Amino acid sequence: MIVRGRWLLAATLVVVFGLGGCGSSAGRDEITVYSGQDVGLVAEWAAAFTEQTGIEVIVRSGGDAALGDQLVEEGADSPADAFLSANAPVMTLVDDAGLFAELDRATVDQVPQRYRPATDTWVGTTVRTTGFVYNLTGLPVGELPTSMLDLAQPRWQGRWAAAAASSDFQAIVAGLLAQRGEDATRAWLRGVRANAVTLPDGAAVVAAVSTGRPASGLAFQNAWYRATGQQATTALHTFPGQDPGAFLSVGGGAVLRSSTKHEQARKFLAFVTGRMGQEIVRDGGSMQYPVADDIGADPALPPQAGLTAPVIDPARLDAVRADALLTEAGLR
Repeated sequence: MIVRGRWLLAATLVVVFGLGGCGSSAGRDEITVYSGQDVGLVAEWAAAFTEQTGIEVIVRSGGDAALGDQLVEEGADSPADAFLSANAPVMTLVDDAGLFAELDRATVDQVPQRYRPATDTWVGTTVRTTGFVYNLTGLPVGELPTSMLDLAQPRWQGRWAAAAASSDFQAIVAGLLAQRGEDATRAWLRGVRANAVTLPDGAAVVAAVSTGRPASGLAFQNAWYRATGQQATTALHTFPGQDPGAFLSVGGGAVLRSSTKHEQARKFLAFVTGRMGQEIVRDGGSMQYPVADDIGADPALPPQAGLTAPVIDPARLDAVRADALLTEAGLR
């Protein structure tokens, strides 16, 4: 059961803030960053980086999918010097187009292997976990699904919500595709089409579940941890072990091959993945996990060491194929 909301997915780039002005960074000691990441988090990264280095940062923010398509369309003419995403599939999309520049080895080595692709053409910057939010009075604990795949069963019709048109959901689908293959993914998406109430994003999913309409929803955990006013009526259920619902989404960072500011852009990425940048992830309120092993998460989050997610090379997360399957299922 799909409820088609009235919202627009970002199709163009929007300048969120610019410490040194707008437009191309050519000729000035500044860089332009395209970002699908959390706006507040990136603002903190940019401000701290500028204070430390004197290099100003212009951030153009939008949805992951729109930004990835924009970069591919712009190609060698892109004004972007660096790219930050909330999810890995869009990084693979842009990487496959040959648009990322080589990274410094020291920057790559700051990020554990599980949070970067085997190609080392980009690196992880943040981590989010998938979760199942449920209404404390609307869904008894004894009826919680034991697997994300259970949500395709007829008994879940109209009982859960998902942001099926979002880049976040695309990442979850790409994870399922990499882990279980096309047939299993196609079958699950048919169940999503039949059962899920579709909402625009994870925050909307959590807000709806807090009212009990519907009684549950699939979203990244940080959406629930940020919804402090709605936690009184909801709780977070995590799927066990190697279940596809235990998927970890890695936010990515890369330098654009077309940039004329490789040195400055590489410094920015080294900062984001370095100690200060990762402490900002911990303390900045985005409720994501740092990728650095030696920096803990926000105390409200479960310890990162306890996460038992499927191990998937981020380079295997195929945005194009995930989109095709979502479209085939009538979810796009």
